[in-house]
Amino acid sequence: MKLRNRINRSLLMSLFIIMAKQVVGQGIIFEKDKGIDQLLAQAKAEHKYLFVDCYATWCGPCKRMDQEIYTDKRVGSLFAGQFIAAKIQMDRTATDSPEIKYLYGTASDLAKTYLISAYPSFLFFDPEGKAVHKEIGYKTVEEFIKLAADARDPAKQYYSLLKKYQSGKLDTAELKSLAKEAVWDDKILARKMAADYLDRIPADHLDSKDKLDLMIQMSDSPEVFAKTVDFLKHLSKAQLSTELNLSLIEALHTRREIRDLAVNYMKQLNHNEFIAMINTHEDLINSFQKDPDVQQIAQMHINRLAVQELNTKALVEFITAFTEGTNEKGFRLVYDYPERINAVMGDNAYAEKAVTRIISETEFQPLFEQAKKSNAAPDWKLLHNHIAKKYAPKYAEMVELNGKLNWYRYLTKTTGGDKYWTPYIACRLEQIRKFRYDTVQNASYFLINQIAWTYGFIHATDMAQLKALADYMKAAVDRHSDNYQYLDTYACLLYKLGKIQEAIIWDKKAIQMGEDHQSPKDHVDMVRLNLSGMEKGGQFWLEKDWQQANSIQ
Repeated sequence: MKLRNRINRSLLMSLFIIMAKQVVGQGIIFEKDKGIDQLLAQAKAEHKYLFVDCYATWCGPCKRMDQEIYTDKRVGSLFAGQFIAAKIQMDRTATDSPEIKYLYGTASDLAKTYLISAYPSFLFFDPEGKAVHKEIGYKTVEEFIKLAADARDPAKQYYSLLKKYQSGKLDTAELKSLAKEAVWDDKILARKMAADYLDRIPADHLDSKDKLDLMIQMSDSPEVFAKTVDFLKHLSKAQLSTELNLSLIEALHTRREIRDLAVNYMKQLNHNEFIAMINTHEDLINSFQKDPDVQQIAQMHINRLAVQELNTKALVEFITAFTEGTNEKGFRLVYDYPERINAVMGDNAYAEKAVTRIISETEFQPLFEQAKKSNAAPDWKLLHNHIAKKYAPKYAEMVELNGKLNWYRYLTKTTGGDKYWTPYIACRLEQIRKFRYDTVQNASYFLINQIAWTYGFIHATDMAQLKALADYMKAAVDRHSDNYQYLDTYACLLYKLGKIQEAIIWDKKAIQMGEDHQSPKDHVDMVRLNLSGMEKGGQFWLEKDWQQANSIQ
């Protein structure tokens, strides 16, 4: 009997050790079905901090935390020794379990008390039940481990720092990070903190990424924005040319004061400096594309460009963005050197597309405006012959096709006449065939899907057109079998072709694919709405509720 007891005790000890190893090595163990009072009591009894993950079912970063961070062994080991952990669902869904519903009140109290409006939100309480730290957003394993350490450090805890600020005892170094955190609790207070922080920093010490990030984040504060403008105004051309300061101007370019600074800066640049700015800050110049002053500056530098300078994507995109007419230098560069342009862009059709756009704006747009006034279609043959003679036959074909697309689209919008959808879709099909969108690039299937759904399924009545679009979508599905939206479009086209059972099978596959890839719930719900319409029968795409749900105008 004693031997058996010793064996049993040995076996139990072995099992205990195995179980302990499993707990330590399997990531965070979250408490189940406990309200906040129960959790705080448990934390106090075990002399541990309480960690609460406030999440929402639709939140992508929340799901990534579940998959990538909470399962990590290092995180699990850390939390097993120092924290009680719980997850609280903050939203409500029709499929919530009784256990989730039981915590609705807890979720509501947390949201009100701690001003939770972004997910995931992380709350930390000390063993005595006092809230000490809060942070939001996805974290890497290293960031999350640091977050857990900060939650236990009074010098880093959010609520401790907030109390120090309110009593006037907060150091300057702590104020910046506190302002960034406070924006989720009290934006007015966060703006005041940011302005206080910037006032404490000498102007010649503001030129650093963390400080400029704060200026951008708090730019809606008049005090912070005034400090930002004053900082930029006192910089030399060389100082403004840095990566950080150009990024600051780019981020705030919509503000009049920043626009004036940017224009003045661009006027000071010589040709080589201007080209260098484009190659390093293309988005900055493009953000001022509609500004007359910047357009004038851009044209001056485009006129000075030599063919040999056309060697970067940023420069080519700058030229095409700021070229609107066929009489401009930018047009001649793209028209005369298509091989060079295409090689730089890595796209065998880039120059042709750019040239077509510029010709269309120059030659077709005036005809289009005249046609709208007279309510008579443009003379397509005359347009074709004129462009073929002045430029080249290939551009005549492309401009005519694009022109017809614009004309029939205009008629469908202004007259409400369904009869214009058939010629419009015919032009779209011709566009796919002429420019080989189905074979040139895999990315072109995205455009085909848009055409097939928006114009084909919703508006097409011609069976031959529906069949052609269904064939294109079958090719898209074969090549991208994991794209649930392609599957859904293909299913809808099959349904409209009368292949109802086949369509239902494909739409069920689309739903399963969307769920497997954790696609946005509202997007997958749209596919479910389509499937429901198929199962009920009839022309469900004409129903008001379906159109409203799918945002059909």
